[in-house]
Amino acid sequence: MRKAQFSSRSEAGRYAAQQRWKNHQKEEEPKTVGKSLEELFGKYGKPTLVAEDDRIQSDGYQKRKVTVDIETPSGDVVRMSFTATAKPDGTEQSLEVSLQKSGEKLDLGFLWATQDENVTGVTSDKMGVATVDVRKKDQKKGWASLMWNVAQNYSIGGKRVYHSPNRTEAGDAFARANPVPE
Repeated sequence: MRKAQFSSRSEAGRYAAQQRWKNHQKEEEPKTVGKSLEELFGKYGKPTLVAEDDRIQSDGYQKRKVTVDIETPSGDVVRMSFTATAKPDGTEQSLEVSLQKSGEKLDLGFLWATQDENVTGVTSDKMGVATVDVRKKDQKKGWASLMWNVAQNYSIGGKRVYHSPNRTEAGDAFARANPVPE
């Protein structure tokens, strides 16, 4: 028997986590749009995957967490944290994406989407954006669009996120600039 070889401790840790959880996975793996880190984050800086975890929790919900550090051209590091949850049948999905600059306590930006029709006004078979916000001093730099693209790429089951019909003028502008992918 040959001993497994890994190029890094991170790779070994990911492999161990996958082995631990492989019998807990649903038969069909969650689908993503499949963009690479470079395709998603390259416009903003150099991306580094910090952590990725996909598991079925004890309450039966599936949970996906992804953390990426983005080194911007100015030398700042922005951490993107993504979390999505869903019932095993794909209902009651929600997701949140947050951005935070290293050394700062407040989020640079935040996006939350849910299947709750009462919150978003989007029919309950779809996920709608409930909130998207970027701090005033960091607006007009593409951070909200990045969070939108991350939400589209990492949702559980490849479920698209839709714009809420209940939105502000700024929300209308955001929806025009960030259409739902086909």
